[in-house]
Amino acid sequence: MATGGVFATDSDACVAVTGLAGPDGGTEEKPVGLVYIATYMKDKVSVEKYQFKGNRDKIREQAVVKGLDLLRRSILDNYR
Repeated sequence: MATGGVFATDSDACVAVTGLAGPDGGTEEKPVGLVYIATYMKDKVSVEKYQFKGNRDKIREQAVVKGLDLLRRSILDNYR
């Protein structure tokens, strides 16, 4: 998704988030709170797996914070 986002928008970087924020839909293999976040920048993809706790709003908030942090780190890695 992150790679596709860059090419679809002709941008330099992209963040993609997928997962289960709940309250329903979780299983033992994919529990509520399981989130994958990816960034794409300069032909490099970074993917992180997270297991967040809390209600739907808290899980979504944590995903946004971690997604922006992953993007920040990707930018810093590319400009060092």
